[in-house]
Amino acid sequence: APDKFSKTRWYYLIAQLWEKSGNLSNAYAWYKRANSEAIHPLISVYAKINLIKIEYQQTKTPWEELAISLEKMSKKEKYKPYTDILYFEMAKLAIQNKDMVKANDWLLVSIKKNENGLNQNQKAFEQLAYGYYQSEIYDSAAVYLTKGLANAPDKFSKTRWYYLIAQLWEKSGNLSNAYAWYKRANSEAIHPL
Repeated sequence: APDKFSKTRWYYLIAQLWEKSGNLSNAYAWYKRANSEAIHPLISVYAKINLIKIEYQQTKTPWEELAISLEKMSKKEKYKPYTDILYFEMAKLAIQNKDMVKANDWLLVSIKKNENGLNQNQKAFEQLAYGYYQSEIYDSAAVYLTKGLANAPDKFSKTRWYYLIAQLWEKSGNLSNAYAWYKRANSEAIHPL
């Protein structure tokens, strides 16, 4: 590796490869190495998150305890600038375990604590939209999907999201908003369907 930053990044990537292959003990060792030698705090944060996840997978500990560990991590001075990421990870755990109330609460905290830029917020908005959709709170789903539009990967996806937003407004009974979004989807559609 050309420098220490690249070296710790490689450690993290090696850990991810071991994790993908199902070898959690090797993944754990490499995440631990990435965490201990990281120059960039973001590598340390994600390495630590993955270390905690592996520990809980191996001990079959309930996901709520993993979330509590991540929340405790967010209170440590070293990790405070990354509280938004930690709460986003907690929300992902809640979504995986179908606890949409906690997921939505933690996503809102992630958005409020965001210090790392717009991209993290966009991901949180998209997840919130999904959470509210799952909870059948369609107007809130539409609002958060609208806020997450910048996360759409391309023009086709963005136009598709316009259509989804229109459908959400229609399901919520707000036909004027639905009409406006259907109109926007139609005017910017790339694909005739």
